[in-house]
Amino acid sequence: MRAVKWQTFAEWEAKYLKMTGESVSVSLLLRQAESMPLETEEGKG
Repeated sequence: MRAVKWQTFAEWEAKYLKMTGESVSVSLLLRQAESMPLETEEGKG
């Protein structure tokens, strides 16, 4: 396994988006939403 050279997160996210079809930010938010009560977002609105 080669060490990964980290570029800016935006560049890495763009590559991830190409590979998986979803952005890192979105998948991270979805994972957080699954483990968190949904009230937090809806309550603000």
